[in-house]
Amino acid sequence: MKQLFGTATLTALIIQLSSMAGHAVAVVSSSASLITHPLTIPTASITSSQASPTASNSCLAYPSTGICSAYVNYSVYMNNTSIKITEIMLEELVYLKNNLSSVNPQCVDDMFRFQCSQMYAKCDTSSSGLSEILPACLSTCNQVLQTCTQTLASLGYSGSLPNCSSPSFVSRLAPASDSSCNNLTSQVNAITSNASATSLPAGYILPECPAPFLKDPLAQAGTNNSVSPDTCSNGCCVPCPVQEYLYPEGWIVKGFLATNIIRTISTICTFFLVVSYAILPDKRTHPSLLIFEFLIALFLYSGSVLFSLGDPKRIQCSTDIVNSTQENNLLCAAQGAIVIYGTLSMALWVSALIVNLHLHTVWNSKFLVNKYIILNVICWGGPLIVTAITLAYHQVKFEFANLCLVSADWIHRLFFDPLAAIVIPSCVLHLATFFHIARISMKESSEFEMSVTKNSVTNSHLSRPAVSHRRHVVTAVKIQWRALLLAVNALIAFLFYWIFYLIQFPKLADLQNNKEVLAEWVTCMMTKQDQNYCASVISSKLPPFPLMILAETWISTIGIVVFIIFGKRSLWREWNDWIYEMRMRFKNKKRQYPKHEDQFFAL
Repeated sequence: MKQLFGTATLTALIIQLSSMAGHAVAVVSSSASLITHPLTIPTASITSSQASPTASNSCLAYPSTGICSAYVNYSVYMNNTSIKITEIMLEELVYLKNNLSSVNPQCVDDMFRFQCSQMYAKCDTSSSGLSEILPACLSTCNQVLQTCTQTLASLGYSGSLPNCSSPSFVSRLAPASDSSCNNLTSQVNAITSNASATSLPAGYILPECPAPFLKDPLAQAGTNNSVSPDTCSNGCCVPCPVQEYLYPEGWIVKGFLATNIIRTISTICTFFLVVSYAILPDKRTHPSLLIFEFLIALFLYSGSVLFSLGDPKRIQCSTDIVNSTQENNLLCAAQGAIVIYGTLSMALWVSALIVNLHLHTVWNSKFLVNKYIILNVICWGGPLIVTAITLAYHQVKFEFANLCLVSADWIHRLFFDPLAAIVIPSCVLHLATFFHIARISMKESSEFEMSVTKNSVTNSHLSRPAVSHRRHVVTAVKIQWRALLLAVNALIAFLFYWIFYLIQFPKLADLQNNKEVLAEWVTCMMTKQDQNYCASVISSKLPPFPLMILAETWISTIGIVVFIIFGKRSLWREWNDWIYEMRMRFKNKKRQYPKHEDQFFAL
């Protein structure tokens, strides 16, 4: 995919991707520096006797400006410890909030709830005037481990996670069950709403890259070195191909596996027709030669799928991280060149069929019968020039779908524009032929109805040239309906795929520049850990999956459709005759067979 995660986007994106599968990695706000030391909030093990449950002399009011003021609104048990000193011990919570609140607010909230309740046990005054001391909740500590482990581990600060069995430094009470603890109210919404835009500093390398994201082998602290600047940042990379992570899990793999199977079947069908037209003698004359040349181009186009059978990633990716280009993957270069050459050649030979059909049907002309040298120069030479130019400019690469093709920056100039120059005039000419046939057919039908009601004298007034021309058109349509159907199917397939690419593919470029949507998707991936759910966040910015698969399926079925059109009974009869003749020749016997009057004008 062409820079879907561009450098600018990735700096803000993979920043957050760094802690993926569970939760976000710490990032730095515009006014705060990156955490450079582990959290040191004290929860040290204390062996002295625990505090008395009735210590009213140590219950103090908590200041409204304190670090825990959003959570602590009660009298706190200080056990003769200074609140000021305790606040100093909790300053790491401020760093935690500044650095993680925008990407993993749940971790920040859970850490605040546990550490504030751990350091500031609640004085719960009873009716007798004595205060019962409520320690932190064991369930809250366990929740911190659940929501923060991956985040802190990605920074190498796993040792900063709390020990849920250790007593408080202040109250000397260990976390208790929910029935007898100080369960503070969650403030996660307030943390999220107050979060500031964050980003990792350039050159910072994350210590770990949680699955499925991979370590950048070239990343070094203090540099911008990267094996793939388009999909990597801060030492972590989105695996190749990126598209598999943008749609619901398994959709891309299964969808393109289905289209590859269809294209493989098309290749087999096309190969059989190519062999048939190469061997059978009745198929090596005009205009069957036009079909033969078209089938060769179609086989090249469909056969490109053989490069990716069994393992599409060997075409899509040169490594687990880097997308394939013609420089780093020769298979990609070969497949891309064959797809470009086969597609343009196929379009030109379809156009030659349309021109021949028009000349024969409308003008009763056989102009192309002796023009095969010119046709071969144009229909094979033209695509060769375009393919050579594409390779010379190093523009063959994998970006999306399941094939290597021309890069998004050049695909219109080097692929779709030449294709349009072939297809559009062919469509116009084909429509002209169709309307001519329709007009003649309607006229003949009308005159036939009139002939039923008129006497033979009236019928004799019909001019012989007009009758002859109409009969020629009707006969041509009956004989060449296969060529007509082939041209229609090929043109519709080309146009549909072209229009799909023209309308849908630019969405990827727009997504690349839409940092807000990408950040939303990344945040979802970090907090939800559910690719199927997070795909809904970004789905409106991507080509619709059903439409994409439909486009790939349509162009993959051309070989099957051609086989259905031309796999007629006479073809099998000719094969039977040819096999029998070969058997007779092998036995040194000669036998002549009558030629069936099933000309290719019947295609």
